[in-house]
Amino acid sequence: MFGFSRKIFLFALLAVPAAAFGTDRQLVFSDEFDGDSLDGSTWTRIDAGTPEWRRYMDATSSDLVEFRDGRIVLKGTKDTADASAADYREAGIYSLNKFSFRYGKVEIRARFDCVQGVWPALWMMPQNGNTWPSSGEIDIMEHLNYQGSVYQTLHFCNPDGSNGSAGTHPEIVKTVFNTYGIEWEENVIRFLINDVVTATYTPENTTSAWPFNDKEFYLILSMQIGGNWVENTGANQGIDAKTLYASGAKMEIDYVRVWQDAPSVPEPSAFGLFAGLGALALVAARRKRKAR
Repeated sequence: MFGFSRKIFLFALLAVPAAAFGTDRQLVFSDEFDGDSLDGSTWTRIDAGTPEWRRYMDATSSDLVEFRDGRIVLKGTKDTADASAADYREAGIYSLNKFSFRYGKVEIRARFDCVQGVWPALWMMPQNGNTWPSSGEIDIMEHLNYQGSVYQTLHFCNPDGSNGSAGTHPEIVKTVFNTYGIEWEENVIRFLINDVVTATYTPENTTSAWPFNDKEFYLILSMQIGGNWVENTGANQGIDAKTLYASGAKMEIDYVRVWQDAPSVPEPSAFGLFAGLGALALVAARRKRKAR
């Protein structure tokens, strides 16, 4: 009896279409910055460090981070009018050890000031195994000085071990909010601005030592001042200390959103439901007769 019932039950299961794994994208992370303070479960203020981008980071001063109109404002400033004094301060946040992911779509809507020597950036680094650049770096957006364009770049190692990169330099309307993003899948990363693809990179057009398949990355949002690259790009040189002292610089971020593809289960067909219910009814009738 058990064998017969199990076969009928198996038929009932098979009559209903099996779960098929598709690509139903769902929102897995979102910060709309609607509150009046930083969400400490997701973000950490970045402190000063050795790399150029981190040299003037200040993780404690409240005047460098502001919440207004549903946005977070990350600021850079100079404390004195003395142009020879490197008394700059800048703010940044990251999701290191709090939120990281592998594959998905990222969107960050932002607007920033243009000041000589200022370098706002929206980017990603590996959660673990961070040996630069062999572990990879994803620069969703970097802006330098007064340029009317941004940089979107991947960093990696070439097969011979040398530093490698691949990137694009699309123009933007820099006085308005733009949405910067990536679509990240196995063996492909697409850069986007306002949901338009600006460049597509794969191991075939970058490096066979592609480091973006085997690890999770975390998010970094940073207002940066100074550094060899920003100070030596464009018609002007150095840092505009006068402007940073008088009015500072800021990057406003409206939101950060991350989507990932999730398995989807299709609706069962009418035939599948009918066949499955019929098979289960047959099992019940069989058991009723056996019980007499």
